[in-house]
Amino acid sequence: MPNLTRLSLELVQEPGDDLLRNMFKRLDRGGRGPANIHRLLAASPAIFETFINYAHALRHQTDLEPQDRELLIVRLLSRLDARYELAHHYQMAVDAGLADAVLATVTQGQIDIAILNKRQKMLVAFADRFITGDGLDEKTAAYMRAIYTDRQLLEIGLTLALYLGLAHLTHTIDVPFETE
Repeated sequence: MPNLTRLSLELVQEPGDDLLRNMFKRLDRGGRGPANIHRLLAASPAIFETFINYAHALRHQTDLEPQDRELLIVRLLSRLDARYELAHHYQMAVDAGLADAVLATVTQGQIDIAILNKRQKMLVAFADRFITGDGLDEKTAAYMRAIYTDRQLLEIGLTLALYLGLAHLTHTIDVPFETE
């Protein structure tokens, strides 16, 4: 990938109204305040609130196993070289119980399929096909249909669509890593 420039935008440090103050309190990370992606999105308060509610619904109100969700997200973010989001979701994947060996292989270009179980292999194949937007091969489609409900398939698609968009956003607009 060529070395391209990202737009540098101001991050909201101090919320200027009650909506942002409440959102910043909601997103506080143990006294460290909201993440920089949240500080960026706060530049558009009404969109920010709606976006956060949507993202939290995808994380907390779906019928997906956290391990499945995070495996899909980590694979997609890795393939798209979305380093900012990946740094956050890698830890979420660990917290969801994904093994280090599984995470190591799905974040590499070449998958060591011996490390993954059948379900994980199909989730990786699904994420890889989702990125291209070309649809699924018959084997992956049949497997996904066999193990997931319509609701879950929709929630997988919506989750990946969100993170595909965030990957493109953070390739265009610089979101600095948090310094702890």
